[in-house]
Amino acid sequence: MMQNGIGFSLLAALSLGIADLFIQKTSRIETSIKTLFFSQFLGAIILGVYLLFSDSSFFTKSTSLYGGIALIIGVILALGNLFLFRAFELGPILIVSPITSSFAIVTIVISFLFGEKTTLIQNMGLLVTIGGIILGGVKRSDETINRPHFSLPQGIRYAILAAFFFGIGFWLLKFPSPILGSFLTTFISRCSSIITISLIMIYKRTELRIRSNSSIVPILIIGILNACGLILYNQALIYGLSSIVTVIFSLYGVVTVIIGYIFLKQRVLNFQYIGIIMTFIGVAILSFG
Repeated sequence: MMQNGIGFSLLAALSLGIADLFIQKTSRIETSIKTLFFSQFLGAIILGVYLLFSDSSFFTKSTSLYGGIALIIGVILALGNLFLFRAFELGPILIVSPITSSFAIVTIVISFLFGEKTTLIQNMGLLVTIGGIILGGVKRSDETINRPHFSLPQGIRYAILAAFFFGIGFWLLKFPSPILGSFLTTFISRCSSIITISLIMIYKRTELRIRSNSSIVPILIIGILNACGLILYNQALIYGLSSIVTVIFSLYGVVTVIIGYIFLKQRVLNFQYIGIIMTFIGVAILSFG
């Protein structure tokens, strides 16, 4: 059972890690909120068609208490995704990805508050991860001529906010997933996410038009990969403990960083490399501690 949970969480990490590579470029062309809206919308359509032909009782299940919980989760994840897409729009993948993947810290803290006990090794993993976030998330600023200083880039602030909301949302998913199943839980949360994003777009008077036809395929890929990642994660929660599944799932940043370094040639400072490595070591300790 636990092996299945680990397997599904690793596949979920792979799916989201690849999706992140498409998010940055597309968000900088279409803006983060439009990229998020269209990718979520396409993913919901695919899930809806699947459920329509595979589960005739999905509407009845959707109106249950657990369906309501999934709706709330969708709002929380929508906010997390808004901050994530904005972070990718402003900051480098090599920095944004490991910070957002550290949402496992939030999940573990919440789990601890609700009765789950952390071991000494897990506490060590938390400290290493937090240290990695601090080192990997700051940049050197030479705005003054003779007094260079360190500051927190705007994209990193959004990445930290995304990690916070993801930590809450992914922890809450452990409640509806075993009852509704991975596909229906993902579909319901995706629908409420779309409504949330739409309301924000209306408030901001965002133009609902794709600027470049070249963005259509990447948006479709993002929608499919994000939906698959969330389905696989929900499936993993059915088989494994949330504290273990979540931290393994958070390793999706490893996929993004490796591919981003190889293909996008994004450069970072030496101490930021140390921070990135520390972040992933911390997540690894949490996964196997």
